[in-house]
Amino acid sequence: KVDNDIISQICSQISKKQSYGAKITALLEYWGISISDLKTSLTDIIRIRDAIIHRGLYFHDKNVEEAKKVFDASEDLFHILTRIFLAMLSYGNEYYYPREGRWIKFKDVCSKIGHPG
Repeated sequence: KVDNDIISQICSQISKKQSYGAKITALLEYWGISISDLKTSLTDIIRIRDAIIHRGLYFHDKNVEEAKKVFDASEDLFHILTRIFLAMLSYGNEYYYPREGRWIKFKDVCSKIGHPG
């Protein structure tokens, strides 16, 4: 069960006039979530997202490596969202990371389980 006060705090943080990068950084800091173990940097995720949102597509057909970056960024963004949801639920156990086929101790990647802010 997620506390309504926490939901209100999150909504007030992400509704401010800020860039996408500032909002995602604020969410990660608020929940104490580390993403240093992910393949794609936050900067690359934002760059790819911006290209898709602002142009309507991503020009990956010119370079196979760029196409792979889009796929990796999508997987990593999904993984970031998973961590945010687990933090919201005050989850403190292991969870499965399908990209690497391994279990991750959530406390190793989230320093504020149950104590956001």
